[in-house]
Amino acid sequence: MASLRAFKDNNSAALNSLVHGGIHALQRHAAGYPPQLVLGALRNANGLMLMTAMLLAILAGRQDLVSKVGALQLMYAADLPTP
Repeated sequence: MASLRAFKDNNSAALNSLVHGGIHALQRHAAGYPPQLVLGALRNANGLMLMTAMLLAILAGRQDLVSKVGALQLMYAADLPTP
Protein backbone atom coordinates (compact mmCIF):
# COMPACT_ATOMS: atom_id res chain seq x y z
CA MET A 1 0.00 0.00 0.00
CA ALA A 2 2.86 2.36 0.79
CA SER A 3 4.32 1.93 -2.70
CA LEU A 4 0.99 2.63 -4.37
CA ARG A 5 0.42 5.71 -2.20
CA ALA A 6 3.93 7.00 -3.02
CA PHE A 7 3.26 6.48 -6.73
CA LYS A 8 -0.01 8.40 -6.47
CA ASP A 9 1.54 11.24 -4.46
CA ASN A 10 4.43 11.65 -6.89
CA ASN A 11 2.64 11.17 -10.21
CA SER A 12 -1.08 11.92 -10.07
CA ALA A 13 -0.93 15.66 -10.89
CA ALA A 14 1.35 15.22 -13.92
CA LEU A 15 -0.54 12.16 -15.18
CA ASN A 16 -3.87 13.96 -14.82
CA SER A 17 -2.48 16.88 -16.80
CA LEU A 18 -1.21 14.59 -19.57
CA VAL A 19 -4.44 12.62 -19.82
CA HIS A 20 -6.67 15.69 -19.88
CA GLY A 21 -4.56 17.83 -22.23
CA GLY A 22 -3.10 20.16 -19.61
CA ILE A 23 0.16 22.04 -19.57
CA HIS A 24 2.32 18.90 -19.35
CA ALA A 25 0.96 17.55 -22.62
CA LEU A 26 1.44 20.89 -24.39
CA GLN A 27 4.93 21.41 -23.01
CA ARG A 28 6.10 17.90 -23.91
CA HIS A 29 4.63 18.18 -27.39
CA ALA A 30 6.59 21.39 -27.98
CA ALA A 31 9.85 20.52 -26.22
CA GLY A 32 10.01 16.75 -26.52
CA TYR A 33 10.50 14.15 -23.85
CA PRO A 34 13.75 14.14 -21.87
CA PRO A 35 15.26 10.63 -21.63
CA GLN A 36 15.08 10.73 -17.81
CA LEU A 37 11.32 11.35 -17.96
CA VAL A 38 10.80 8.45 -20.36
CA LEU A 39 12.92 6.12 -18.21
CA GLY A 40 10.99 7.16 -15.11
CA ALA A 41 7.67 6.48 -16.83
CA LEU A 42 8.85 3.04 -17.91
CA ARG A 43 10.09 2.21 -14.42
CA ASN A 44 6.78 3.34 -12.93
CA ALA A 45 4.84 1.21 -15.42
CA ASN A 46 7.02 -1.79 -14.55
CA GLY A 47 6.43 -1.17 -10.86
CA LEU A 48 2.67 -1.03 -11.30
CA MET A 49 2.72 -4.27 -13.27
CA LEU A 50 4.82 -5.93 -10.57
CA MET A 51 2.41 -4.76 -7.86
CA THR A 52 -0.48 -6.13 -9.92
CA ALA A 53 1.27 -9.48 -10.33
CA MET A 54 1.96 -9.67 -6.60
CA LEU A 55 -1.64 -8.82 -5.75
CA LEU A 56 -2.92 -11.52 -8.11
CA ALA A 57 -0.52 -14.07 -6.63
CA ILE A 58 -1.64 -13.20 -3.11
CA LEU A 59 -5.34 -13.27 -4.01
CA ALA A 60 -4.86 -16.64 -5.69
CA GLY A 61 -3.41 -17.94 -2.44
CA ARG A 62 -0.36 -19.28 -4.26
CA GLN A 63 2.76 -18.90 -2.16
CA ASP A 64 4.85 -20.32 -5.02
CA LEU A 65 3.71 -17.44 -7.25
CA VAL A 66 4.32 -14.89 -4.50
CA SER A 67 7.89 -16.18 -4.26
CA LYS A 68 8.35 -16.00 -8.04
CA VAL A 69 7.09 -12.43 -8.21
CA GLY A 70 9.39 -11.50 -5.33
CA ALA A 71 12.30 -13.05 -7.23
CA LEU A 72 11.37 -11.00 -10.30
CA GLN A 73 11.46 -7.86 -8.18
CA LEU A 74 15.02 -8.62 -7.14
CA MET A 75 16.10 -9.71 -10.61
CA TYR A 76 14.82 -6.57 -12.31
CA ALA A 77 15.40 -4.03 -9.53
CA ALA A 78 17.27 -1.70 -11.91
CA ASP A 79 14.17 -1.54 -14.14
CA LEU A 80 11.80 -0.65 -11.29
CA PRO A 81 11.23 2.56 -9.36
CA THR A 82 13.48 3.02 -6.36
CA PRO A 83 11.79 1.93 -3.13
